[in-house]
Amino acid sequence: MVSSARQEINALWQTYLKTALNEEELQLVRQLQPILELADDAAEELETILKSQDVQKLDGFITARLQKHIMPASEKLESLLDLLVATTESSYLASERAFYRSLWLKIVNCSRCFI
Repeated sequence: MVSSARQEINALWQTYLKTALNEEELQLVRQLQPILELADDAAEELETILKSQDVQKLDGFITARLQKHIMPASEKLESLLDLLVATTESSYLASERAFYRSLWLKIVNCSRCFI
């Protein structure tokens, strides 16, 4: 289960990295890369612990590694997601304004045809 989740996350991340990133995204990606590597190592360790069914190791892992490596990755990814949402909203609003401007210009031009 952990292994398939790691593979899916990695595939999605690699796909995202192939998109056109703006400067703010690139900055967050640069900050996130080493954090994600630590989180991936921690996820690998978690998978080993789960396979061994060692409850004591799992408890120690949650206390030490989960909070130290996986939670910061989640927080930084959330920052990136917030940026993506803001960028998308901004792009959408700009497109919407351009559409309505174009529509009104067409209406004005068409109305001139009837004069």
